[in-house]
Amino acid sequence: MPTIGSVELLIILLVAFLVVGPRELPGMLRTAGGWVKRMRVMATEFQHNLDAVVRDADLEDLKNDALSIKREADEVRNSISKPFREATTPLSKDELAKSKPKAPEGKPGA
Repeated sequence: MPTIGSVELLIILLVAFLVVGPRELPGMLRTAGGWVKRMRVMATEFQHNLDAVVRDADLEDLKNDALSIKREADEVRNSISKPFREATTPLSKDELAKSKPKAPEGKPGA
């Protein structure tokens, strides 16, 4: 952003003094000061709003990342716990009968 040095400011004030006159110059400077103040307030407000939007966008990204990590963790937990659930589930009578080894056929004691 360009800045106005002391020499430039002195030239602007001298031209304003010659154009406007000594009576109107203080009122004109007050008016210009009011405009500058309003523009600074607007710029500050805009910056705060922009920061809020950026912060919300960052939070939304973090929220999406956290949800995707949670989904992946749930998938891993389910893939690990499924075999344990199947192994610890009691067998039904039919399944139990099928899983018993059959005795070998033949003569006992031969």
